[in-house]
Amino acid sequence: MRIDVAELKLERGAVMEFACSEHLPPLDFAGEKIPFATPVQVTGQVVNTGYAFLVSGTVDTVLQVPCSRCLEIFAYPLGTDFTALFREESVPPAAADEDTAVEAYPFSGDSIDLTDIVQESIVLAVPMKPVCREDCRGLCPQCGQNRNTGECTCQEEQGDPRLAVLQRLLRKQD
Repeated sequence: MRIDVAELKLERGAVMEFACSEHLPPLDFAGEKIPFATPVQVTGQVVNTGYAFLVSGTVDTVLQVPCSRCLEIFAYPLGTDFTALFREESVPPAAADEDTAVEAYPFSGDSIDLTDIVQESIVLAVPMKPVCREDCRGLCPQCGQNRNTGECTCQEEQGDPRLAVLQRLLRKQD
C-alpha cells in the first residue's frame, strides 16, 4: 500500500486525498493466522508539514476469526482509524518534532508504504475475545458439543465436591 508523495514534497502545507485497496496476507494475531475475507480498503489524506508527512485515514475490511466461545469461524467486519507521521530518512528530526515527542516512521524516495501502519491498526482494533454473536452459548465443557447447533445429554456439574459441606451450611441458613 504505497502513496506517491512526489508532488506533495514541493509545497509545505499541501494536502492530498488518497484511497487504495489491497489483498494482504493473513494477519499474525495471538499466535494464529487470521485471513482477510475482503481486500483491505484504506482512505485518508496526507499533509506536508514541512519536515514530515502527516497521514491520517480509515481502514475497512472483514476478517475471518474464530469465535472465542464456540470456535466457529465467522466474518468480523472491522473499521478503524489511524494517524502516523512519516519523515524522510535523510531529514534530521526537527526541533518541533522533538518537543512533541512524536515518533515518525522513516521512508525514502517519493512514496510512503502504509502496510505496516495499516496492519498495526488492524491488530489493535481486533478484540481479544471475538464472539460470533452476543448470545453465543459456546461449547459444552464435558463433551465439546456446540450448544448453538444442538443440545447434549451431559449433566451439569453440581460444583466441587470438596465444597459440599459449605453448600449444606448455606441450605441450613435458608
